[in-house]
This record gives sequence, C-alpha cells and structure tokens, in this order.
Amino acid sequence: IGKAGQKRISDTTVSIVGCGALGSNSAEIMARAGVKKIILIDGDKVEESNLQRQAMYTKKDVGSYKVEALKEHILSVRDDIEVEIHKEFLAENNVDLIKSDMILDGLDNLKTRFMINEFAKKKNIPYVFGATIKSEGMVYSVLPKRPCFECVFKNSKDFESCESQGILASAAKTVASIQCVEAIKIIMGEKFRPNLIKFNLWDNNFLSLKTKFNSNCSICNKKETKLPSFEIKECETKAMYRVKLKERKHLDMSKLQDFEVVMDGGMIVIVSIDGHEVIVHDYGELIFKELKDTEKIREVSQTIYGKIIP
Repeated sequence: IGKAGQKRISDTTVSIVGCGALGSNSAEIMARAGVKKIILIDGDKVEESNLQRQAMYTKKDVGSYKVEALKEHILSVRDDIEVEIHKEFLAENNVDLIKSDMILDGLDNLKTRFMINEFAKKKNIPYVFGATIKSEGMVYSVLPKRPCFECVFKNSKDFESCESQGILASAAKTVASIQCVEAIKIIMGEKFRPNLIKFNLWDNNFLSLKTKFNSNCSICNKKETKLPSFEIKECETKAMYRVKLKERKHLDMSKLQDFEVVMDGGMIVIVSIDGHEVIVHDYGELIFKELKDTEKIREVSQTIYGKIIP
C-alpha cells in the first residue's frame, strides 16, 4: 500500500448501506484499514438470530439499533475515526445520505440496490456490490464508464433471503473481505477486478465472469439533458439567495407536483426538496430563504430546472 496509498485511504469517507452480516464485517475491515470516516445506514435492530453470522454483535447488543452497536464496536477499535449513523432505511427521499467517496453494499434487496446504482452513476461515486446466501457470494464493482449494476442484474428477480435460506458466516466474511479489497484498490487508483466475482465456499468453487453494457439499461443509456445556464446571487440584505435563468425558457409548472408542494399559487409555487423550501416563479426565478450552501442550492436548482423545463 505504501505511504501514498495509506494517505488516500485516510482521506476517504465510506458509506455502508445495511449493517447485517456483510455491512458489519465491511465496516470493521474499512475502519482497521484506516479510512477517515464511515457512514452507517440501517433501520434494523440486533436480534439474537443475527449472532450466528453477524460477528460484530454480541448478546448485549440484542434490541439495540445495529448502527449504534456497530459504531460502539468501531470506536473500540479506533477512537480517531468519525462514525456517522442513521437509524433508518435508505429510500428515494434520503438517498443523499450515501454521498461519499465510496459506497459499500450490505443489503438484501434489489430495489434499493438499483436506487444506489443510479445515484452512484449520477454522482460518479464508486459502488461495490456484495451479496451472500447459504455458502455462496457475489461481488461486483460499479464505476463510471463501466457496466453498471442494472446492466448485469436488470432481468434478475430478488435474491433469496437469509431469513429463509440462511448464511454460512464464513461466506459473509469472504464477500466482505473481497468487497473491501476491491474498494481499497479503487481508492488507491490501483487495478481492480472488473468482472463479476461468484463463489461457493462449500464446493470451493470461484468464478470470474466478464460483464458488458446492456443496450436496455435505463441508466447507462440515459441521454444527458443539457440544462440551461443559470446564476446564483445573494440578495443585498443577505437574507436569501436568488437563482435566475440566463435565457428565458418555457416552464411546465405542473411538473412541480412531483415534489412536496407546500403552497401552489399558480404563478408561484413553494416546494420542499430535501427539507429545504424553494419559491418557484413561473418565469424561472428560484428563491432560497433558508438554504445558504451555494453548492446545495446549485444541486437543488438543477433538480428543479431539470423537471420543469421540457
């Protein structure tokens, strides 16, 4: 790894979605590897039946939120690491929680994985998928300009669940180990395994399968919409920010109904996006009264204009 490689690892924030058999093992490995910050996302609590395969938890953790128990365990290993926890499940309305340098998947359902895949591709964040059931496991790295998760799994049905089929604890540890090694190689800029890795520990069978872009993938084949230019200015009183289009455009105000509408006055609509209220005028001006982060203002403005400009 060397000093330069360790420096890259030490500057990295990793999001881990799902803190069960995979996510808990991955969290410990990445913490011991030296990452700067770990974001843990899971709404589940520890159950006694989890202890067979989720090695980071003990009987004293039963009934506690997994993210809380896992944070305590990580800090017992390293007290210089930042651990951010979210006692909730990832969904469309909070997907920004995984905004980081690297995303690791500890999930057990396809729907959320497709959502993560779309977010990761849109934000150019490396995403390392992992799954395990019985004695089997899979790992696949999703990066910009590479076939994405949907390209590979678009026609798949949901995988079998650990509740119905069980998991060999060593299979979960193997998947987490491979996930973390691939993640570390990507962080360091080293050559990683581009193929889908599949194995069955019981049979000692390992496969490396080539992947390719899927012509029916809705993510990789999505045409980029070129948004019009706009400018962000703080008003003279510094009480709000105004966003104006540089060229007047026809706007479809009805599309604002796809957001959380606070007030609809026809020519003026107030919407709430990611908890931030925005006043939208029918001539294209946006007003942010509370939000002061210009990067977030730019992101929200792009979301609104992308929706209401045909």
